[in-house]
Amino acid sequence: MPAAALEASVFPAPTEVIFLACAAVPGQRLSRLLGLTLLGAAFGSWAGWSLGEALAAAAPSAVVWPDAVRPYITQVAAAYRQHPFVALGTSGFTPIPFAAYTVVAGSTAMPLPTLLVGAVLGRAAKYLVLSGVVAALWQLVRRRRATPPAT
Repeated sequence: MPAAALEASVFPAPTEVIFLACAAVPGQRLSRLLGLTLLGAAFGSWAGWSLGEALAAAAPSAVVWPDAVRPYITQVAAAYRQHPFVALGTSGFTPIPFAAYTVVAGSTAMPLPTLLVGAVLGRAAKYLVLSGVVAALWQLVRRRRATPPAT
């Protein structure tokens, strides 16, 4: 949960640990882990949105972004204007840090409920797909290790 909250707010935290954990836990424990992770993502999304809103309020004419992140901010803001749910739903599968999505949402006055719903759905898709890939690869490794080598 902390990694998901950090990833969604201010720090591009590595969430690969979440995928490994999701792939390793069975059934109901998986549901609980995903639920906690999504709760962390929602909290982090709110924190990132709040930061963006505060930045926009501090400099109402224009939020000044560092040069290193300006291209990400421009791309995310354009995606929000055109298709906010598509942008949030696919955000986990882009090279743009998710924190950029949440901060830009706050600075561009995206409604918080839109961000939270889109973020939770997008994060759920990311975590489920990637943990499924990790689980499938883990099963492949286990089968290979269980099969004696041909001589």
